[in-house]
This record gives sequence, structure tokens and C-alpha cells, in this order.
Amino acid sequence: MALECVREYAELIRDVVVILGVPALFAVGKWLYDQRISSQKAQIELLRVQLEDAKTLRYDNAHTVIEAQKALYELEIEAKEDRITELHNVQEEKHQEVELLRQAALNLREKVEALEKAQSAIGDPSTYPSHREESPMMRFFRLMGEAAIARAKARGEWPSLAEDRQPGEQPSPPTSPSTPDD
Repeated sequence: MALECVREYAELIRDVVVILGVPALFAVGKWLYDQRISSQKAQIELLRVQLEDAKTLRYDNAHTVIEAQKALYELEIEAKEDRITELHNVQEEKHQEVELLRQAALNLREKVEALEKAQSAIGDPSTYPSHREESPMMRFFRLMGEAAIARAKARGEWPSLAEDRQPGEQPSPPTSPSTPDD
């Protein structure tokens, strides 16, 4: 009878574990799945932010380089076209040079068009976020300038700053060392 009682309790415990254990396993599995999905969503959002920052910095610099190169090409085009006009007016004998310059101007126009296409693909720089980090080169030059100003101030070679003047007061002209009258 005692063995029968122990068996009944063992079966009861087994039934309770089976009945409660399977849903508990599903609940734990669902919780782990939800945790994994939320962490992956957070990673995706972080990667999106990093990608936007990278695009902003890269495209800002690319846009500046393209604008500078475009302006340079346009100046070269003007110079070559002026030279073509000058050669036509001065001598007809320089026909080969005129053709070379014309070809160079055409090549430069093609490069300008390619730059304009690249610029339109990059987009308008006014739509880029305005947050930019100071580049290491710019930080170097800023620190070097500040150090030079500090050395000049320490030696007394730096003129007084506008903050030292009263409102409305004009800056005083630099003083030169005075020599006694002979």
C-alpha cells in the first residue's frame, strides 16, 4: 500500500510537470525569441544611424571636391577657348594647336558633365545633416594657431583683442619702440 501511494504521488508529480512544463518551455522559448528579435532590431537601427553618418561625411567631402574640380575645369575651358580665339585672330597657321585645344576643351566639358552627373547622384549638400566632426588635419591647424597666438601674447607681440576695448572705442595703433631725441 505504501508503494502504491508513492506511485500515485510520482504519477501526479509527472502529470503536473508534463502539464505545466510544456507551456513553460513554450513561454521560455517565446521570451528568448522576443529578446533575440528586439536585439536584432536594435542592431539594425544602430547600423542605419552609422550608415547615415558615413554617407553624410563622405558625400559632404565628395561634393566639395566635385565643386572645386568643376570650377577648375570651367576655368581651364575659358582659358583654352580664349586661346582658341586669340590663335584664330593672330594666325591661321596654328590650325593643329587650335584642334588640340578644341579637343582638350571637349574633354574638359565631358569631365564637367561627368562631375555634374556625380554631383546630382550625390544630392544637394543643403539636405545633409549639419553635424560634422572636426577632421584631424583641421584640429592640428587650429591647435597650432592657438599655440602661436599664445606664444605671441607671452612675448607681448600680440595686439590687444577687441574684448579688451570698451564699446565704441577704436583700437589703438601699434606702438613702436621710442628712441630718445638727440
